[in-house]
Amino acid sequence: MINHNTLLYRVLDRTIKVKFQNNEFVANYTEGDLFELVAKLNDSATKYPIIWLQTGYTVERRKQEEKTKMIGCKFFLITLGSRTDRYKKRFESTYDNVLYPLLSKIDKVFDKSKGITASDVDSYMVFPLNDIAKDENGKQIPELTAITEIWDAVLFETDITISNSCFPELLIK
Repeated sequence: MINHNTLLYRVLDRTIKVKFQNNEFVANYTEGDLFELVAKLNDSATKYPIIWLQTGYTVERRKQEEKTKMIGCKFFLITLGSRTDRYKKRFESTYDNVLYPLLSKIDKVFDKSKGITASDVDSYMVFPLNDIAKDENGKQIPELTAITEIWDAVLFETDITISNSCFPELLIK
C-alpha cells in the first residue's frame, strides 16, 4: 500500500508554471472537499491557478502487481475569471493561456514521471463558473455562496495507476 495522497502533492503542488499576460504563475494543488479548497485558497499568497482533486474517487489495490489505481479522479483546474468578459473572450483568454496549457502540462508531468500513469482515454469539461447567489432584484447574497469569486475551470476526469515500487519511501508498512 502506498500513500498516494502524499505522492500527488509531491508531483503536482507548485511544480507547474503557466504564463499569462507577461506574468508567470505557479499552480497550487490540493485534495479534499470544497471546504478544503476554500481553506487552501485563503492560505495561499498566490491563489490561482489551482489544481483541486475532489475527494470521492475509488482506490483499487493490486497487491500481486504492486500497483495502486485511483479510479474516477476529478481534477478541477481553476483560475480567476472575469465578471464582465463574455464566454467567448474568456475562452480566448484564460482557457487558451492558462487552463488548457495547465491540462497539457499535467499530462506531461504524468508522462515524465516514473511510476505514475494516467488513463490513455480521459475526458474534460469546460465551465466558466458564476455560482453566485442573487436575490430577486439581482443583488448578490454572499452568505449563500460558498465561492464569491468568478472562476474559469476545466474538470479533468481520469484514472491514475501508480507503481508502488517506484516510490519505496511512501510505502505504508
